[in-house]
Amino acid sequence: MKAMHKLRTESWDDSEKDTLRIGVIKYLGPCDYKPEMCTKPARIQIEVCNGLGVPIWHRDYCHEHAAPVLDKAKAIGFRIVED
Repeated sequence: MKAMHKLRTESWDDSEKDTLRIGVIKYLGPCDYKPEMCTKPARIQIEVCNGLGVPIWHRDYCHEHAAPVLDKAKAIGFRIVED
């Protein structure tokens, strides 16, 4: 949870938040979850955009590690767009 708070303060500033896009990944790569160095294949791509729709960052996660990120984003007030 500490990593999520840091992510919130660095990337999810309330003045910049707009949408959170999620989509299915078309290729197999490793999960980007760093605290545990996950070795599962990534299946969900999460992209955070600012108020202008410009991507701020994106990460690829396995289903297990994508769920808490999406829950946190919903709690903060992000609009979720599924592609």
